Amino acid sequence: MNLIQVRTVLVWMIISLKNYHYLDSYMESITPETISKIINQPEYLLFYFTAKWCGPCQKIKPMVVKLQEGLQTNNIKFYVIDIDDNDELCEKCNVSSVPTFILFKDKKEVGQCKGADIIPVANLIKPYC
Repeated sequence: MNLIQVRTVLVWMIISLKNYHYLDSYMESITPETISKIINQPEYLLFYFTAKWCGPCQKIKPMVVKLQEGLQTNNIKFYVIDIDDNDELCEKCNVSSVPTFILFKDKKEVGQCKGADIIPVANLIKPYC
């Protein structure tokens, strides 16, 4: 690699890291301390199970943010759950891979999808928008 290629890669990595933290501000994180308050909300709740080390999770994250921004309703709230910080919740929700998306209403699962394809996520929430 020449100097220009190395510089380009470093700039790309810095931008990616900045965007990663920027995107986190769009979705509230769920922790073991906050789950009991969040799950009792009257809206539909989309839980996005992810991990910082998961490539497909990072790939779909900007698309999830765009999907959230494009909603014309406040009927659905988006939440991000880091599986490394929420073992008990992952176990209760039977999350075995990431990314996983689970839609809840009144503490009951309405549906779920897995993988880094935004189309199934959009189809999951579409009937409730």
